Amino acid sequence: MITFVDTYRKGSITLKRLEGLKDGEKLKSELKVLIEREPFFFKPYVLLYELLEGEGKIKEAKELLDTGYERLRQLLALPSGRLPDRVPWEYESNLHILEFLTNYGIFLWEMGDIENSLEVLKLTYNLDPTDKEGVRYYILAIKMGMGLDEFERAFSVEGVYDTKDLESWFNSHREVFEKEISAL
Repeated sequence: MITFVDTYRKGSITLKRLEGLKDGEKLKSELKVLIEREPFFFKPYVLLYELLEGEGKIKEAKELLDTGYERLRQLLALPSGRLPDRVPWEYESNLHILEFLTNYGIFLWEMGDIENSLEVLKLTYNLDPTDKEGVRYYILAIKMGMGLDEFERAFSVEGVYDTKDLESWFNSHREVFEKEISAL
């Protein structure tokens, strides 16, 4: 089993400095600079995508995420070309990778690209089956035919998931999820 543990990314220091920035245009500019400087640090991609999506710049957000995904696969690729077996959440240096993958999968789901969304979310789950991000819920929701809006209405209260209801729902449909994951 091959486990990937990323190196510490200096860009995380820059991100801390940017946290208090209120000017959206300045923040976007700084995030773009950070991405150029450190293309394999994926947290800025997520933050910039959220800003772009909030402004309705969906095409630009998708291009950014697609580029990030290509770079992420380059980062993770082994000499054989395949990906590692695990990218564990337990290593803080891996969090930006798993967060990016989860956000990218959700974005694709939101855009109606179900096939690619499932591919990214299943990859995320397989890289870290401890599933601290709750990717299993998204995979199950997609397989149950739910859209992101329907999922959010069913399980989110003021932007926070009701984990008790979510886990109960998941357990009552677990076989659908297990069938999907075992098909890999």
